[in-house]
Amino acid sequence: MNNLNFYSLIAGLLLTISGPISQVQAKDVIYNSTGGDEITRSIVSGTRGMRGMRGMRGMRGMRGIRGMRGMRGMRAVKNTPSSCWNVQNEIALRLLVPKHTGKTTDAKPTLYWSVSESLQDVDFIFIIDKAPEKLTEFSEIPLLKDTFHLDSVEAGIHTLPLSNYQLNLEKNVEYEWSISLVCDYDNPSLNVSAMSSIKRVDVPSILAVASKDNMAALYAKHGFWYNALDMLSEQIKVNNSFHKVRANLLKQVGLPEVAVYDM
Repeated sequence: MNNLNFYSLIAGLLLTISGPISQVQAKDVIYNSTGGDEITRSIVSGTRGMRGMRGMRGMRGMRGIRGMRGMRGMRAVKNTPSSCWNVQNEIALRLLVPKHTGKTTDAKPTLYWSVSESLQDVDFIFIIDKAPEKLTEFSEIPLLKDTFHLDSVEAGIHTLPLSNYQLNLEKNVEYEWSISLVCDYDNPSLNVSAMSSIKRVDVPSILAVASKDNMAALYAKHGFWYNALDMLSEQIKVNNSFHKVRANLLKQVGLPEVAVYDM
């Protein structure tokens, strides 16, 4: 095989991998929220108490960590402060989610989160549970609570696939999920946390019969945030131009601080 044929073959393979969706531009992927009026995204930033709390939906915004109930019984695991105390700047832990409940068609979607500072030797706590209709209706034991340790984590965007866990999201059920960076097991209120919600629904007929050429844009248009974000993130692996498309999507839902990692 001569060099010309070889390079033609490689070009063809790359075109096949990226497919027609590679022509999607940032202006084509517009997210249309269908999650109602209630704000479900919250962020607790910094390492000094709760001063960074914003965007909360009244008292319900506290339910992502359920009055810190998810942290109970953790003292025996580790009794020393996390290395997040050594960071000079404030730490912001953000979930890549819209302000209102995002939808998915998947039983095991991939969740996305970001951290504003590079960290070493840190613990995180991931919690997911069915969202209670009333503040008093939560249980002491969530559906899933996982403490995971990372030797290092870079500032930027990270994934949390539910395929790693023995949990399937039920259809037409709203769930609340949170990630907390453990700064002090003895004082959970000092942890850096973020919370949001997710709801799995059936694939609408318009998407079930749609062409795959522009699925990210269609998912976004019909409010399927988690599908749209995951599809763009997967496309980034084979086509760097999708960084710009994902950055634009993140800006649409008020996450310019996260979008900078794609610019």
